[in-house]
Amino acid sequence: MLNHLNNNIDLTIPLYQEPSDLASIRRIRSHYVNIMKNRLKEFFKKKNDIYNNRIKVESNKYDGVYQEWQKSIENEEKIILNKDTTTYRETFEKTFPELRKTREDKEKKQTNTNDSSTTEQQITLNTNTVEQDAEHEEEKMRKSSVVPPIIYDKWQRKYQYLNENSLVKRDPAEFYKEVTKMPYWSPEEKQIFIEKFTQSPKNFGYISSFLENKTTEQCVQFYYMTKKTENYKNLLRKQSQANRRKARQNATTTTVTSSTTIETTLVTKVTSSNTILSSTSQQVLGQTADGDRSADRADK
Repeated sequence: MLNHLNNNIDLTIPLYQEPSDLASIRRIRSHYVNIMKNRLKEFFKKKNDIYNNRIKVESNKYDGVYQEWQKSIENEEKIILNKDTTTYRETFEKTFPELRKTREDKEKKQTNTNDSSTTEQQITLNTNTVEQDAEHEEEKMRKSSVVPPIIYDKWQRKYQYLNENSLVKRDPAEFYKEVTKMPYWSPEEKQIFIEKFTQSPKNFGYISSFLENKTTEQCVQFYYMTKKTENYKNLLRKQSQANRRKARQNATTTTVTSSTTIETTLVTKVTSSNTILSSTSQQVLGQTADGDRSADRADK
């Protein structure tokens, strides 16, 4: 029926063929696989290498220029700050001459610390002053520092936790009064506490053994309530300095006593030798006088 439409086409072969069945497409595919594929790989590889090398060169150049620019800005800022500090210092020192005196004293102390011919007392004083200055600066930094609030995530803000640990359900004012209420301390007890604390710091059991009417808990409470007013660190520092001085004085006294004993032994030896010489000289003179007398008698 459809033979008139076949136009002499072999119907045994499928009417719709795949593109890969064509000879031209096979030639293109073989040409791509054998020749063009490797060429394209090499081309894109070279292109990427050139691009990466260019980025590296530009980034290194940028880093070097940025560092130079940052150094120049830092130097300019330092110069400006030095000028500002000198001008402010001059104005403040004109209005407040005490500031100039304190600055000069600090500079003298620094030169004394750098000097090699300082005595032990000066070294201890300089170290104590340096430690005190460091403590004051640390206290200032801690007081001036501000703790920023914690930034929570969304899931953390959803779930709230009410911490009831150490919760005071009764009147907080009464609880605070009971906690901070300190028993009466007489001046004698305070003096004993300070003396024993300098001898053995924070050994509250040992300190309470010398106080009849006070327990170790009361001693601990008294220490923490009077910590800032009494300044126990300074007392301990002074006590250590006094102990060092006593040790040095004892060492010097022992050396002096040993030297005096040596001198006394030498003096006794010299005096004994002098007495021996005087006795021998007297004996010799007596013998010569007897010889002269006997000679005179023989002449007569």
